[in-house]
Amino acid sequence: MKQRFIADIHIHTKYSRATSKKANPYTYALWAKLKGIKLLGTGDITHPEYLKFLKENLKEEETGLYSLKKEFSQEIVPGYSPEVNGIRFILTGEISTVYSEGGKVRKIHHVVVLSSLEKAEKFSLELQKYGNVSSDGRPILGITSRTLLDILLSVDEDAYLIPAHIWTPWFSLLGSNSGYDSLEEAYK
Repeated sequence: MKQRFIADIHIHTKYSRATSKKANPYTYALWAKLKGIKLLGTGDITHPEYLKFLKENLKEEETGLYSLKKEFSQEIVPGYSPEVNGIRFILTGEISTVYSEGGKVRKIHHVVVLSSLEKAEKFSLELQKYGNVSSDGRPILGITSRTLLDILLSVDEDAYLIPAHIWTPWFSLLGSNSGYDSLEEAYK
């Protein structure tokens, strides 16, 4: 039997520019519960400070699926509701790649999904070789889309890379101003 659920995996946190400084996983879980969303991305998984926070406040429920530890939720909101534990998180983040290829500047945003906190930490450490992952929850790296995919899969063979907001003119895989004409062209 197929299970159906609503998910939002392209999320940002207070560690990304232009986001609420009050955003936290418990707030997301509360709103997800109200809206009927069962699965949330953590967002900003490559940011070292946020990754440390997640390691301290998430517990693995099933392979690759996490929930908030009850102790964390009680600290944030008095009168914690155990029902919020029904919300699951997967480890996600957005990476911005900016590079020249084929005589054109490419600006592509990618959503990554990792299978464990340990692999997310390895991925973040690997990306530090290519840029400052602490400056923004959505780091900007001067590597190709293919290189990002190779790094991701070398650290976590169960990971996914999803082109973000694929149709926008700027910062998207098929964007008319800085993208490509196909997935094959972008990822080789």
